[in-house]
Amino acid sequence: MDVVVNPTAPIIRLGRMATLEGLVRRAAEQAVLPLYELATAARYRTAQSALQFLAGRLLARQALSAVAGCPAAALRFEADAHGKPRAWLDDAPLPWHFNLTHSFGLVACAVAARPVGIDLEPHRRAVAHQAIAASYFSGAEAAWIAAAPERGLRRFTALWTLKEAFLKATGSGLAAPLHQVGLGGFRPGAWTVDGPGARHWHCRLLNLRQGYWLALCQPEAFARPLLHWVEG
Repeated sequence: MDVVVNPTAPIIRLGRMATLEGLVRRAAEQAVLPLYELATAARYRTAQSALQFLAGRLLARQALSAVAGCPAAALRFEADAHGKPRAWLDDAPLPWHFNLTHSFGLVACAVAARPVGIDLEPHRRAVAHQAIAASYFSGAEAAWIAAAPERGLRRFTALWTLKEAFLKATGSGLAAPLHQVGLGGFRPGAWTVDGPGARHWHCRLLNLRQGYWLALCQPEAFARPLLHWVEG
């Protein structure tokens, strides 16, 4: 059954690795995950990395098949001219973009009608956030972090998550200097971002009750994402 989709509202499916492990196993048994994806996973160096790959592909298949109204097993993935995977059905690419992320036991997939980047980070990480901000963030961003020492680490991880989502949306990856990715409009929810090759992209930052930031970035303003937790 097709899902009625708001074209300005990305769809996010996410779940815990502990939950997704069983779903991945069943998807492999039922041929929802094809043999070539299982073979790719088998080449990963660790079982954890292999599971993250397959969990991401399963979430992508579930989300894309819902908006396209087709079986999840009918989709295949091919790299586009920029090396980013696109979903195909029969002989045509789907008119939907997707992006994947994983962090400390969570995996998420964003699907949208326009290019999209997604990132997950826990609120608190054991990092020298003030030194990193001083070296890699803009002056305004570093000042915003320093202005609230008791919340400095949370502000740092929020900005880091937003920047990574932007770099993934544009395809720049972390090769682009973080200090060239400038965030503005420091307020809850919606942010604007400028960076190499892109002007005034838009981001949203979600505060997950599980203790994570989830950031999305797209080239135009977009509605609040539709969040779907995957249960076993």
